[in-house]
Order: sequence, then structure tokens, then C-alpha cells
Amino acid sequence: MNLELKGISKSYGNARVIDEINIEINNGIYALLGHNGAGKSTVIKILLGLLLQDKGKVIYNSKSNTKGSVYDYPLGYVPQKGGLDELQTVRDFLTYVGCYKGMRIKEIERDINFFSDLFNFNKYLNVKIKKLSGGTKQKVKITQAFLNNPKLVVLDEPSVGLDIYERKKLKEFLSKYGENNTVIISTHIISDIDYIANNIIILKNGKIIIQGKTEDLINQIPKNVYKIKGTEKQIDEFISKNNVLVMNRSYENSNINVLRFMSERDFGIDNITNVTFEDIYTYYQKVGG
Repeated sequence: MNLELKGISKSYGNARVIDEINIEINNGIYALLGHNGAGKSTVIKILLGLLLQDKGKVIYNSKSNTKGSVYDYPLGYVPQKGGLDELQTVRDFLTYVGCYKGMRIKEIERDINFFSDLFNFNKYLNVKIKKLSGGTKQKVKITQAFLNNPKLVVLDEPSVGLDIYERKKLKEFLSKYGENNTVIISTHIISDIDYIANNIIILKNGKIIIQGKTEDLINQIPKNVYKIKGTEKQIDEFISKNNVLVMNRSYENSNINVLRFMSERDFGIDNITNVTFEDIYTYYQKVGG
């Protein structure tokens, strides 16, 4: 599968929310990162054909367009808001979505059983969606996206309402699913994609500030991430006098994570740690303008 966004721009009135976006997507897990308001949801809606761009093209397997969808099969989509028929029971709603995707009843039941076991909502299958908690609604929303094993699945803030255990289960499932399919995860919660995304796209103010394979972006970060120990006064003085990028500060524990560390200074090194996804995101948000 090959999907491209070429020269995509979008404005609302005089406000340019997406500015000359160029993205190429193949199989794997892609993380679309950025603060709230960075333009992530707009990119996703244009990618899916739900919103018309002002400029540029969406190209899917050499088929391009400037209007509507380029896809010849149902996709999987977890919207940030909405996406559920609150008046239907969980089973009826998932059956409806499965039929829309061209599935047979036996296939739909198979998928419903699998996901209700995976996300532990079996006991709610005959309950109307409007009576469910926010977390259970999110599980149903995720399930409908993966019915019939779509080649492309797009998730917009997928972990909303899920507890820590449920987020872990979702990450494990996505990690495996992305081995043979394309998964795009739009989020501002870095833990959603930590250690599972093999490609990262970072948006800031409607522009892409960096994109590439996760491994390559890690290698572009100068030096390692160090955790050093010192007093509050020492740490503040060190930051003010040196080119230091602060990742996480804790005076309570008297340590600090930095990307550039002047080892000749008189600080105790607590330990050297691996670069995390949060480090990648914070670094490129800082240096990317």
C-alpha cells in the first residue's frame, strides 16, 4: 500500500491550519504527533476524504484526486468525537458496521467475540450505547474500526477514556496489527505510541517540522539522554550557562533529564538512559521552530 499527501493546504477563513503538507505512508505504524491545535485532525479528515483541501492531492496506489475519497474499500477510522449510534445496542451497531463493510454475519460475530474478549466488554453487547461509560464507548468505537481487517486504520486520540491496562492491551494489539497493515495514530499523548510506532510525523502550527523512521530520528538527536543530580540552584545555574534542552525536571528527586550534557561540570551523573519517544517529541518541538 502506498498513500501520499502532496502539497496539502487548508484554511478556515483567513486562518491557515495546514500549510503545504507532504507525507508518504506505507505499511507500518505511523504516529502523527503535535499539540492540540497543531492540525492533526484536519490532516486526518483530508486523508480520509471527509474534508476537502484547498490545495494539493491525496494519492492512493497511484490513484489521485482533489475531491472526496480515493479508496476503493472501507477503511477503519476511530474519530476523536462521535462515530457511534447511541440508540443501538453494542451488538446491533457493530453488526450494522460489519454489514456496511461487506462482512457475513458469521464473520461479524467472530470479530465481535474477538474484540469484546480483548477489550472486556462482553457483558455490554446487548446494552444500548447511550448507557455505556465513556471508556466502554471508546472500546466499541475502536472495535468498529477494525471489523473486516481493513488495510488502513486511522485512530484519532484512541486512548481517550481507557485505563492503563486497557491502553496496554490496545498498544499490544496495534503493534501486531501494524506488522501487515497500515495504522496511523494521531495523538498528543506520547505514551499511546511509545515503542510501537516505526514512523513519526510531528506537526507544529500546521506545518511538518520533522518526519521519518523512528530509528533515524533517534540517531539525529545529538548525544544521549542523561539523568544528572544536583540542587535546584545548581541545576538552574547550569541550564542558564549551557546549551541544555530540559526534558523533565524533578527537584523533589534532585535530578534532571537533558539532551546535551557538559560532562566536565561538577555534577553527579545518576545514569545514562535510552532516548524515549517523549524525548524525540520534545526535542524536535524545541529545535523545529
